[in-house]
Amino acid sequence: MSTERDDASPRHEWLTGMPWRMHLLIAFLGLTTIGMVVYGFRTGDRIAATHAPLVDAVKEVRIRVATAQLWVEEAVGGDPNVKPETIWSLFDDADAYAVAMLEGGETPDGVCVRLPNARMREEMQDVRKTIAALRRSAEARLAAREDIAAGRRLDERYDTLFLTLLDKIGDVDAQIQDMIAADLRRFQWTQWGLIVVAVLIWGAAGLAFRSFERRRSTALRETHAANEALASEMIRRQQVEREREKLIGKLETQNAELERFAYTVSHDLKSPLITIKGYVGMLQEDLVKGDPSQVEDDLDRISGAADSMNELLADLLELSRIGRLVNPSEDVPLQELAQEAIELVGGQIREAGVVVEIAPDLPVVFGDRIRLREVLQNLIDNAVKYMGAQPNPRIELGTRHDGDRSEYYVRDNGIGIDPCYNERIFGLFDQLDPKAEGSGIGLTLVRRIVEVHGGHVWVESPGRGHGSTFCFTLAPKPSHTCLPANDTLRDEAGVKMG
Repeated sequence: MSTERDDASPRHEWLTGMPWRMHLLIAFLGLTTIGMVVYGFRTGDRIAATHAPLVDAVKEVRIRVATAQLWVEEAVGGDPNVKPETIWSLFDDADAYAVAMLEGGETPDGVCVRLPNARMREEMQDVRKTIAALRRSAEARLAAREDIAAGRRLDERYDTLFLTLLDKIGDVDAQIQDMIAADLRRFQWTQWGLIVVAVLIWGAAGLAFRSFERRRSTALRETHAANEALASEMIRRQQVEREREKLIGKLETQNAELERFAYTVSHDLKSPLITIKGYVGMLQEDLVKGDPSQVEDDLDRISGAADSMNELLADLLELSRIGRLVNPSEDVPLQELAQEAIELVGGQIREAGVVVEIAPDLPVVFGDRIRLREVLQNLIDNAVKYMGAQPNPRIELGTRHDGDRSEYYVRDNGIGIDPCYNERIFGLFDQLDPKAEGSGIGLTLVRRIVEVHGGHVWVESPGRGHGSTFCFTLAPKPSHTCLPANDTLRDEAGVKMG
């Protein structure tokens, strides 16, 4: 025990015998070390607390504007699911973030932010003005989406404003990144100075330094995560740009198809009008001559032209409804639909002496029963109409499989189709045989209905005199129980069979 006391005594004397100035120095060094550690912690927290909300706010402005841009393109393209209120809400949210950064208020996320210098605030003020101009341009685009010429001019104006806005947001973001980089550089220089001082002054400061390093590593990881998020956002913006380009291309295609549609409609409606006008003049002459039989003939021809125009308008109305008004979808036995379609075309079938065979293995499909029946009815009617002088006319309805996909077909042994017309026959109005009955819209209706049901229709024929096989597919039954009530479908003018 005496040895232990002797051993402890010198250490005790070393502590108690130390001059009071040394005690003050030790206390000062301890406080200095603590101060350095606290300074490091507070600096890291300050950088994160100051800049992270700004980075997030600028990112949210970009996201809102890019999303609004995508919805504007969808709305201009005719998507009825896009509501203008949603677009204006996105513009309002983007403006709210900009106002918060200008005036130091809360963002829609409830975070207080404010740009730290006048230059950034001036840039953000320009961003607000550009957002307002972009919104006005978007409103003009939606108002003029039916006017092709005006729409193109507004598209150019809108695209210019959108790219200008992205540049301005990018300028603000670049300034924030520069500010973050400058703060980090100052922070790193101060940090290394404190490390050197801590090593020279107090060996025990190494413990605090390790704790500080852990904090620093955390801050760097958060900064790295933020940079990765920004990189991901840039990738997403590029994807939005690509989608925008696709939408622009789709809109251009639809505009061209609309022009072809308008031309075809005006041409086909003009013909019966000219006929009516011509026979009205002849009717006047025959009335003057007092020729009752000729007057009756003139009236018959005028009535026939009016009936032709009425049939054309009725077919156009039917075509316009496809894809917008859809009956409730249900499970439909294709066998029953085939029988119903044959009954509807029974008169033509019996008159032409056609034998119709229905395969016994037709499955149950999912869709609009009435529209699917129209598909089979039009295909059977088309086959009967173009059967030709066939001694044993025959039509087959069946199904086949291509891998996991089911294909349904209507095959005939009629006059066949030249392969060069395989795509064009589904176009609008024109017929390969101008003497054939009908307005030339049947196969266009077939294509529209099949596309609404998520399928594809095509024709297979070796050529003239070898019959034709019209094939189509349908989408499988979805997890939900209804087809979309609105779908943008294409009108296409071209040569078709019936």
